[in-house]
Amino acid sequence: LLRIINNKSGAEDTAAHLRELGKQVRVHIEPVIIVADAHKPVTEVIAENSAEADLTLLGMQVPHHDDMAAYATRLDELVQSVGSVLLVRNAEVKEGLLVALE
Repeated sequence: LLRIINNKSGAEDTAAHLRELGKQVRVHIEPVIIVADAHKPVTEVIAENSAEADLTLLGMQVPHHDDMAAYATRLDELVQSVGSVLLVRNAEVKEGLLVALE
């Protein structure tokens, strides 16, 4: 299971969170944490790491109403960068770690 984070300091906690999530849903997960490169678009990172995947699950944040056009454009770029894709609503990201939506 790949997870892209913004800050290297959150890697261990994120991996532990993913392993715990796997236990809760009874799925063996081998977390691979990728620290985002500020100079590389996330679509490129996803494409490089998911090109051979049979199915890519993309966790999506809920868009703000005033950002719908930009959100749609970015979503199209993400979907086009991989093969088969399943979009899921995920938790919000805060300082490199997952936090629950309020």
